[in-house]
Amino acid sequence: MTMPGTTCSTDSTGKLITINTNPVANAGQDINFCLQHNQDYSVSFDGSGSTDVDGDSLAYNWDFGDGTGASGVNVTHVYPRRGEYVATLSINDGFGAACSSDADTVNVKLNKSPVAVAGDNITVCQGNEALFDGSGSIGEEGENLTYTWDFGDGTTEVGAKLAHIYQTGGTYKAILTVNDLENTECSISSDSIIVAVNSKPAAIFGGASIACTGEEVSFDASGTNDPDGDDLTYSWDFGDGSKAEGGTSVTHKYSAGGVYSVRMTVDDNKGTACSKDLASMNVSINTPPSAVLNGANVACTGNAVSFDATGSNDADGDSLTYTWDFGDGSDLQTGASVSHAYSSGGIYLVSLTANDNKGTACSIDKASMNVSINTSPSAILNGAKIACTGDEIKFDTAGSNDPDGDDLSYVWAFGDGTDPQSGSSVTHAYSKGGVYAVKLITNDDKGTECSRDIQAMNVRINTPPVADAGPNHVCCLDAVSDFDGSKSYDADGDNLSYLWNFGDGNTGDGAKVTHVYSKPGTYTVSLTVNDNSGTECDSAYDSFTAVVNAKPTSIIKVR
Repeated sequence: MTMPGTTCSTDSTGKLITINTNPVANAGQDINFCLQHNQDYSVSFDGSGSTDVDGDSLAYNWDFGDGTGASGVNVTHVYPRRGEYVATLSINDGFGAACSSDADTVNVKLNKSPVAVAGDNITVCQGNEALFDGSGSIGEEGENLTYTWDFGDGTTEVGAKLAHIYQTGGTYKAILTVNDLENTECSISSDSIIVAVNSKPAAIFGGASIACTGEEVSFDASGTNDPDGDDLTYSWDFGDGSKAEGGTSVTHKYSAGGVYSVRMTVDDNKGTACSKDLASMNVSINTPPSAVLNGANVACTGNAVSFDATGSNDADGDSLTYTWDFGDGSDLQTGASVSHAYSSGGIYLVSLTANDNKGTACSIDKASMNVSINTSPSAILNGAKIACTGDEIKFDTAGSNDPDGDDLSYVWAFGDGTDPQSGSSVTHAYSKGGVYAVKLITNDDKGTECSRDIQAMNVRINTPPVADAGPNHVCCLDAVSDFDGSKSYDADGDNLSYLWNFGDGNTGDGAKVTHVYSKPGTYTVSLTVNDNSGTECDSAYDSFTAVVNAKPTSIIKVR
């Protein structure tokens, strides 16, 4: 041990000592990578920021923190998966001293952005569930993604698969946001789809509920509406096999009667299940009935005239009611078969109204006919009721009349087998006496049962009697003389009365009489016979000469 303070207290030796300065490792800035899902986790490391003040050449070794490493100032490493790694850069200046190395770390945070897949655009009907499916979104293995849906109508909901009901039609942008919960800048991803929410149009139309065949029937769908304001098209099915594509107003003619279901389909052309709406109504198409009237064309006043409508028909099979107007101001009658008695003659228009009671403009059909109602003429026969054979007897119809004013024809039958005569005034002479029934037939020539009136009267035709007073007589004065007119006769068989005029101012009656002349002389004795018919030919006259002689006087002279 050297003691201090002596000359030998000090010694010196020399040796070259190299002093090494620690290198400074610089692994670079922390790395926070957000990659696309189809990118590798390729990370480039740069240790060029490391320094060594001694200027030593440095060796660079990297430990990537995933059990692998590499050498070099600048290296690239592909990490197998997402995560947070601590990569360490170790540098060495090769001096071999304790201060020859240094290390630096860099934090590596790796994450791939999830891919939000909201799916296809959706078309759905208002009020129906729209199904949202984000399960096709892509995340890293092991990640539990969260799914948040913003439906675009002010509501949100969480879940990969959801159903949502839109209350109002329209076009909505639905946004799906997925989060991998890694709290990186790329932990969130969004995708959107368009949701077309269609409101069902409301088909409304109207039209006449009853109409007639051949009539233009109008249907109007202007009340139809679409909440979304879509342009609508209209399809019409008229129920008779006819269809039309048209607007809100259409017309159609039906050729046959019946009840038809008219259907109108409105389409907003969005192609959804609710794009169409259907409205329908029944329209009753009426075929007019056919009124057929049968009845007598002529009839008599006071007689019941029958009219029949049973030949009427209705093509639709409707039950018909019938109303009758007889044209004479009388009350209307109803029924398929009716009868009516006219109180006055004339020509009347009988009208039949057949009604199918459908209440349409064509529910009624009418038929009519003229019926000639005849009043029987009133015949008056004028003429002598007694006359003589050979007399020209005048007969006439003065006073005959027809209440209807018809022209009358007259036919006379004289009852004696002679041919009838015609005319309003005729003459006829009878050749034989007797009582004859003269008949006048008055005819208005209407051909009805009451067209004739027959009047008859008996005409007594008288044959003059024949008077036979007997032969001339010679009567004795103051003696009873017999007179015999019994040979007188009457061809008609009438009982005769006898009136004798004896020519001396005396008369007698009876077929056989006696008379006593009181004065001689020549007298004309006449016999008048009378058949008492009251006709101009009711008597006959015959006479003879009666000579009345006085008895001779006997003078006896006594001598």
